[in-house]
Amino acid sequence: MTRSEVQKLSDELLLLKVAWLLGWKSIDKRYALFAHRGLSGRKPNDVDGIEHPVPDYPHDLNACHEMEKTIIKKGLVQDYVDHMFEENGEWHATARQRCEAFVLTMQK
Repeated sequence: MTRSEVQKLSDELLLLKVAWLLGWKSIDKRYALFAHRGLSGRKPNDVDGIEHPVPDYPHDLNACHEMEKTIIKKGLVQDYVDHMFEENGEWHATARQRCEAFVLTMQK
């Protein structure tokens, strides 16, 4: 996806894209009353088979912090920061901007 395409994603589609890239499985709206934005799924490396609410990555900096650990583990920090810098001229970013940079970094 291009930067422009990622920026045009709705918050829900961006959340789905990030969750998929992180390895969430079986994401759907079955437990809508318990999950933010009505989405739940099985966590990456799930061993218990229990569905959990998918974190609200585009609106939650704490969730983004967890997401960014994947970037560090994969050695993609420089690419990630470069994408954020291209977006707004600095490495500080909103949760949504961090998600956009995450998608652009991880899709390579």
